[in-house]
Amino acid sequence: MSGPSTVQLEIAWSVLIESIVEGRIIPILGSEILEINDNGIQIPFYRWVALRLAEANDIRPNDLPAEPTLNDVVCRLGDDRQRVYSTIKHIVDGARLKPPAILLKLAAIIPIKLFVVLTFDPFMTAALDVVRSSTRTSDRAYPEDIPSDKINELDTPVVYHLFGKLTHNVGGYVVSDEDMLERLYEIQSGEKRPKILFDALANNNLLFIGCNFSDWLSRFLIRTAKGKRLSNKSEKEILVDTAASKDNNLIIFLKKFSPQTYVMPDKMDDFINELERRWGEHANLDRRNHKSDMPHNSIFISYCREDVDIAGRIAAILDKSGFNVWLDRREIKPGEDFTRTIQNNIEKCSCFIPVISENTSSQNEGYFYREWRWACERSESFAPGVRFILPVIIDDTEAHSPRIFREFCRLDIAKLPGGEVPDQFIELVRQTVRDNTKRRGHG
Repeated sequence: MSGPSTVQLEIAWSVLIESIVEGRIIPILGSEILEINDNGIQIPFYRWVALRLAEANDIRPNDLPAEPTLNDVVCRLGDDRQRVYSTIKHIVDGARLKPPAILLKLAAIIPIKLFVVLTFDPFMTAALDVVRSSTRTSDRAYPEDIPSDKINELDTPVVYHLFGKLTHNVGGYVVSDEDMLERLYEIQSGEKRPKILFDALANNNLLFIGCNFSDWLSRFLIRTAKGKRLSNKSEKEILVDTAASKDNNLIIFLKKFSPQTYVMPDKMDDFINELERRWGEHANLDRRNHKSDMPHNSIFISYCREDVDIAGRIAAILDKSGFNVWLDRREIKPGEDFTRTIQNNIEKCSCFIPVISENTSSQNEGYFYREWRWACERSESFAPGVRFILPVIIDDTEAHSPRIFREFCRLDIAKLPGGEVPDQFIELVRQTVRDNTKRRGHG
């Protein structure tokens, strides 16, 4: 069977770049992506571990296949599971291996916040710590969960080890085919299923790289991640896997039952290099065409995602009235540090407008709460009587409801039902912007 057409490939690339821009892509990384330098020779990481484990336990090369897998060696060691886990951890920790270049390139794509890895090594976390040194990576493993399924709002990057991460503990991570079957059974049964993680997988597009799956395991993992029939889903997957691209049965199956899944024919190194090139071109073009670093006379509008349409209506009215308006997350550009950009612009703006609604009042957590706290922290340095935060209510929420953000209750809260902005509020905003711009010496 012939591979995907040029048009299909360009569609897949367009989907991938757009998903990165929107913060809706989750890479799922398998063992095939990992190669290390062993005395000047590039060797798959898992084969390197298998050879070192065999050597540490006096297993002769003649007793193993020509290219032994970790499963081959573990099976030779029989029931001494504690020795397996302790030895592997000692081998990997002692080698002090550097993260492969391919992971450093992935880490450099800043809008990607969640990485799901199917291996036990620390390489993806190490790569993020190198490339994004200003933020601390959250390193988690099954059966832990992630902090939020809203991946584009994660404060720090998260690496999630679905099949466990390096530890001395027996069973802490998958080392054999039997372990894999048990882990897949646990995940499928739901007893220890990390719900928030799988909500994120179900609601975002997935990028599988180097998973080296048999055809049925590929289908199983996609089905489990999405939580619905493959033919019923709207989200997309992109598979970058040499074996998958050559598996005609898998390709036929996906075309018939999962047409939203794209299989890339590239080798992994070629794919990552092309991704780096395309993302770099997109990010550089966008930086030239847009500037998200706001002027000092700007207005920052903060809202929850459910209120995005009304927040946009308010922003459009203020924009037509001659203001510089910054609509928080919608203004983040490719390649930027999300949290740092938000904080910097709250520090620079001359007026902060939090949008209050039933949606915000009913939520116990949300990124907008962080924005509101940062704005309140900044306002603490102002002299008494200086206006900076102008909260607005867009529905029937009571102005002094106990569910409203506490720090706003002592402020005058304007009513903008449905995003309608009266002239008196526009004038209040104008005066606030003018006063704060002059006060900071930018008027």
